[in-house]
Amino acid sequence: MEMIPPLRYGFALLMMAVFLFSCSRLPVIKPAEPSAAAALIEQCGRTYPSVPYRFVHAIEVILPGGSSGTMIGVTLVDPKAAVVRSAMMTLEGFVLFDGAYDKDVHVERAVPPFDKPHFAKNMLGDVRLMYLAPEGRPINAGTLKDGAVICRYIGTQYPVMDVIVHQDGSWEVDGYSESEEAKRRIKAGSVKNGIPETVELKAYEAWDYTLQMRLISADPVVQETAPVSPERQPDE
Repeated sequence: MEMIPPLRYGFALLMMAVFLFSCSRLPVIKPAEPSAAAALIEQCGRTYPSVPYRFVHAIEVILPGGSSGTMIGVTLVDPKAAVVRSAMMTLEGFVLFDGAYDKDVHVERAVPPFDKPHFAKNMLGDVRLMYLAPEGRPINAGTLKDGAVICRYIGTQYPVMDVIVHQDGSWEVDGYSESEEAKRRIKAGSVKNGIPETVELKAYEAWDYTLQMRLISADPVVQETAPVSPERQPDE
């Protein structure tokens, strides 16, 4: 068998290392000491509501090719029960989609094109990603090169999920496939009292799309009012 000369062997190792590094899409974590990891995981968990909330957003949907449209989104979140309900409506109040996730997907209303197969599952999955803490187990916690806190989970909606909390209070949630390809990226900014005023979601699927969300209102609701219809205001 022909031996690889030392120089060529070293070059081959270098190129293999470069190839492996280029294929790795996950951020590199500087692991925290075991005694500090629990506190970091708790910090990541504080990015999510701890009580039922009702959110109203103005949402700009950007589709492939640059076409876009603006809608109103109403979301009801019950973190303890892991239940979300979301509605999309026109600026005039016409409901285009109304569905919920409660261990399964339930659609109350869907008009074209929001009645397409898998739309409800994908949309409600995005809402869960934004507002419900990962259900899987944490496998790593630490910091990134810029000092941001990062918690990595496995066995959740995506094979790998990262929750990142930046030093200015903004945060992001990233979902990856088994091959470490980015599938969802959520970035929340202008966080005040734990509530982000802006949220951007990027979906990387057969066709990519972006949701740019601007907060109109965020109100905690008592348990009895959480299931109300999106068209109704909760009782004062």
